[in-house]
This record gives sequence, structure tokens and C-alpha cells, in this order.
Amino acid sequence: DFCIHDVEEGDISGGGGSIIYFKDTLDVTLVQSFYSKAPDSLAIQVDSSIGKFCIACVYRSPNLNNLLNSLLLSCIKDICNESNTFETALIGDLNLPDISWETGSLKNCNSSTNN
Repeated sequence: DFCIHDVEEGDISGGGGSIIYFKDTLDVTLVQSFYSKAPDSLAIQVDSSIGKFCIACVYRSPNLNNLLNSLLLSCIKDICNESNTFETALIGDLNLPDISWETGSLKNCNSSTNN
């Protein structure tokens, strides 16, 4: 059996949303500070027998305006700083086509993609 945490407020950024399924036997807490601020995204904290970890599921619309993009980046930085005593995994659809994920470099320096 599985449980679900999802973005219920609707389509904030003009795109999709996020959902995390997890086994109902896990000790999972929704990270309210991330959920209430990050557009179309959510994070959970998992307490397990080997320790705590955090999973942040992000949907970044390719049409995200500068204000919402800055808010999302701030939320990602905050969740990583808040959980600096345990690991954080960032997953989802970031819609960053100009990044070479193999090299970590920007393919197109004239890209309109925000920081």
C-alpha cells in the first residue's frame, strides 16, 4: 500500500505539478516550508532506520516568470540548508534544456533560461 503527497493548490506556474508516492510503512513528514512557498513543488522528510533524508520533487515550468523562478531557487537553497544534517535528493522536471547534465555546463550562453 502507498500514500501520496501532491500539490493540491493547482497550477501556480502555468504548467504541471508534483506528486510523491511512498510506502505507507515509512515515517514521512511533508516539509511545510517548501510546500507552501515553492511553486508546483513539494518535499518530504523520511525518518528511516538508517537515518533521515529529504526528497524534494520540483516542477519548473519552462514559462516560469522571473519572480516565481527566483522563489523556486530560493526554496531549493533553503531546503538544502535546512536539511544540512542529512541528505537531500532533488528530483523532478526542471525544464532546463540548455544544460549539459553530463558536463554541468551551459550549452547556449545566450539562453533565455533563468539562473
